[in-house]
Amino acid sequence: MNNLIQQVKTEIEYRGYSERTRLSYCGLLERITLAIGKPLNEASDEDLNAYFRQPFIRKLSKSSLLLQVNSNRRVNHT
Repeated sequence: MNNLIQQVKTEIEYRGYSERTRLSYCGLLERITLAIGKPLNEASDEDLNAYFRQPFIRKLSKSSLLLQVNSNRRVNHT
């Protein structure tokens, strides 16, 4: 598991969030990692912007999109 994803997992557990929340956040972060082809700590703003500009992402519901954005925000601020 990516070190940053592990940090998010630890933070979620520390804050007492549910297992479902952990699975949602970490699963999305792993998908983003696979999509951009590099660890999140090596991803540039352009890598992430390109990911979020993809048509399949833009068609997500507002709540699904917010989950993806917020999960990524946690990684960049932990």
